[in-house]
Amino acid sequence: VAMNQRASSPMVRPWRMGSGPAPTKLSQPGRKSRPSSGRPAGLGRSSTHTALPCRAAASATDSKTLDFQAGYEKTLILAMAALGGVNKIFYPGTMEGALTVSKEGLVLDDEIAAAVYRLLEGVRVEEATLAVDVVNQVGPGGHFLKQRHTMQFLTGEHFLPKLANRQTREKWLESGGKNMADKAHEAVEKILAEHKPDPLSPSAEAELERIVREVEAREAKRG
Repeated sequence: VAMNQRASSPMVRPWRMGSGPAPTKLSQPGRKSRPSSGRPAGLGRSSTHTALPCRAAASATDSKTLDFQAGYEKTLILAMAALGGVNKIFYPGTMEGALTVSKEGLVLDDEIAAAVYRLLEGVRVEEATLAVDVVNQVGPGGHFLKQRHTMQFLTGEHFLPKLANRQTREKWLESGGKNMADKAHEAVEKILAEHKPDPLSPSAEAELERIVREVEAREAKRG
């Protein structure tokens, strides 16, 4: 609170010890563990209650590969942070407790973030979305695929992923049978080959170079 009175934004960083009671797990003979980022929802709620800005680590995983563990940890932690009201979320693309960064992980986290954004939008319950008149028109035994209302709301109400596969098995095999990690790697290659970032202004580039030289000189004095 004192920091807030001085117009200073605090950084709140949550930590989850292992996957259970931390002291017990960490004290077991032959078992090595370390803190891992997670459970930011409570911090977000506290930040909202006290009107303090809050940032927290999400999109994080302790997994060393882009496997099922990485998928569920990243999704759950990111969703908890967003639903908890965290203002700034960081650590996308990180692996093994943020010791490494995966380019493919960044692409996959972008898709997870898009799904979480849709989650935050919620479900609109109003006359247009309830479509009682359309339901009565179609009636029992009918279907809604050819209704104008369906086409109008389909893309907005449903999350349509770029990488997740929703084809039939036959179509999936025909297209190469690639998993999400394979498709993420292809996306990375495409981005690196085609993306043209906007160049920095000369003044911004000069300032960055000045900062680097200043840090190098300071570290050199420390020996």
